[in-house]
Amino acid sequence: MQERRMFQRIEDIVSVRYTARKGKPKDVTSVKNLGGGGIQLSLAEKLEPGTVVDLKITIPGDPKPFTAVGEVVWQEEVNISGESIGRYYDTGIKFTEIDPVCLGRVFTYFHQKE
Repeated sequence: MQERRMFQRIEDIVSVRYTARKGKPKDVTSVKNLGGGGIQLSLAEKLEPGTVVDLKITIPGDPKPFTAVGEVVWQEEVNISGESIGRYYDTGIKFTEIDPVCLGRVFTYFHQKE
């Protein structure tokens, strides 16, 4: 399968709080990866593709969170066993609104990790 992403992605621990439009803010327990074009999260709730979400993202070592608006592009149900037993949804979200300065902070973080 050909890679279609325009931006590099990094797998690391970042803190994310999201709000599906018309919903309550929720913290994400697992961030799969983060890139300049979007983010992949594991969510406890099912969201339909096209759902608009407000994101508040904190990158390790960067004390100031940044905000972005994204759209759910895909979602896949996964079952997790162990301490966090339950049903979760791996969710791909593409950024539709993100401040270029914040995007620069993401890229700076990438270069620090390399």
